[in-house]
Amino acid sequence: MAPTKKGIEKGIRDKSIAAISSWLKAEGLPHSANTRVQVVDRLAKLIGQDKLSEARFQEGLNSIEEASAKRIMLYEVGLEELPRLRDTTAFARHLEGLNVSVSDSRRLAPTNPIRPTLVYVVHEPTQIRVKWAEGQIKTEVDLVTEQLIRTKTVKVVLLLVDTDTGFVELRFDKPELIHIHRDSKQIPRSARYFSYYQERATEIVGTQLKPLELRGALRSLVETVPRIVRVETKDFRTGANSRVRFVADTDVRDDEDWKAMYDEGGEQWAYDAEAVYWLPEASDNLLNREVFTEIDARIGRLRVEADCHEGEIAYAVSRIREHKAKVSQP
Repeated sequence: MAPTKKGIEKGIRDKSIAAISSWLKAEGLPHSANTRVQVVDRLAKLIGQDKLSEARFQEGLNSIEEASAKRIMLYEVGLEELPRLRDTTAFARHLEGLNVSVSDSRRLAPTNPIRPTLVYVVHEPTQIRVKWAEGQIKTEVDLVTEQLIRTKTVKVVLLLVDTDTGFVELRFDKPELIHIHRDSKQIPRSARYFSYYQERATEIVGTQLKPLELRGALRSLVETVPRIVRVETKDFRTGANSRVRFVADTDVRDDEDWKAMYDEGGEQWAYDAEAVYWLPEASDNLLNREVFTEIDARIGRLRVEADCHEGEIAYAVSRIREHKAKVSQP
C-alpha cells in the first residue's frame, strides 16, 4: 500500500527540504517546493502517479539519513585484508564471532533507540555497508521562558568499506551534549562517542583502520585548472611554518593578497584545511548545485552540511579519492 500523506510527513519530519528537493532533481523528478507542506504534496503526487515507487522513496530517505550533516573520517585497510573482506562466507563467519548477522537489505534507523543499535550489515560485491543508530537528547534554551528544552533525537553512524581498494569511510552525526557515552577525566564525552564507533568499525572490519593524510590530495584538487571547487576558506602553513588563514565570500584564490603570497612561496605551503564548494559545472552532471565540504587534511576528516544526499557525498569523496591516488602515484 502506498504511503499516505501522514506517512510521508512522518517519514520526512527530520529531513531537510533542500536535501529532498536536490534528491528528486537528481532522480529526474519534479522537485520544486519551498515548504514542508509543499514537499509532502509533491511526494504524494509523484507516488500517486506512479512516478515514484514506495521502495524508491524509502531509498531516498535512506540516502539523506546516511549522508546529511555528517562528520566523515577517512581510513584505509591493508590490501592483504581485501580477499577476506570480499569473501562472503569468510566475512559472515567473522561476524558470527561478534554475534552479528549479514542483513538482506538496507534499512532506516529506528525511531528512538535507547542504546547504540546495529541497524544493518550489508555485504555487497564491492562494498561492506554498516549502520548504527542511537538516541540522544538535544538541549535548547527558550529565551522567553528561560527554560531548558530537551528533545529526543536519533544519531546515525555509517561505515563504508570499499573491498576493491581498501578505502574506508566512517560517517557520524554530530553528537549532542547528552548521550549514553560516559566521559572520564581523560576522554571528553564527545570523543567517547566517536571512539566507541571507531572501535565497533574495527571489530566489523577485523583489522586496524589507518587514518588518511590528505595534504597532497587537497593541494591537487585546489590547484586543478579548470577549477572543480570554489574555495571559501584557506588554511595553510608557509615554508617558515607560520599558520595563515584566508576567508572570502567568493573564492580566496581571487584575492590579490592571496595571489601575492602564493606567487612568493606557494610551492612550499602545506595545505592543512579548506572549506570548499564543489562546482556543479565541473561535475559531469553529477551535481545540480554547489555542495559544501570542509576538509581537514591533517587527519583525513570531512564535514558536510545538513542538506545533502548520498549522491552528493559520494561525488565529493570520490574526487578526494581521485586526487589522493593521483599524488600517491610514483
